[in-house]
Amino acid sequence: MSARTRRSHSRAPRSRRRTFARAARLTLSVTAMIDVVFLLLVYFMLVAQFRPRERAMPTDAAPQEIAEQTDPFSLPVTPIRIAVHSVSDSPNAYALASDSPYVQGFGTFAALTQGLTSLRGSLIDLDQRFIVVPEPGSRWEHALGAMNAIRQAGFTSVSFDKPNDAVIEANQ
Repeated sequence: MSARTRRSHSRAPRSRRRTFARAARLTLSVTAMIDVVFLLLVYFMLVAQFRPRERAMPTDAAPQEIAEQTDPFSLPVTPIRIAVHSVSDSPNAYALASDSPYVQGFGTFAALTQGLTSLRGSLIDLDQRFIVVPEPGSRWEHALGAMNAIRQAGFTSVSFDKPNDAVIEANQ
């Protein structure tokens, strides 16, 4: 045999050995990976903060039965605004005006109480909301007098608000 054939014949096993050695070097050790995973698991278990379960928070949502009973064709209830205007510093010098056609022409607190009592339940709902609007410069006792008159008529939802141009124009 010539030297050339010996070299080509002897080279083949060496290349196979190198390929096998390279393949053996690229394998991963699964044991080391499992160790790392368990170390990370233990670390995160020690660092984690365990809290008690969250409790249910109450909401003011209407019960399902009440929501089904409402009339889908009913109109939204708008509050009745009553404007109070002080004419002078006298306790009886005031004027009342309203944006509702049902609450017109009541000049005194007594007339307002009587008129609202007669309209309560027929033309005005029992849970009707009223807003007393004292005009700028009005006496506080006049605003409280209007509120007390509405409360004496049996309505419980009464509040105060800033002046509104529409109510003030109706008063003039």
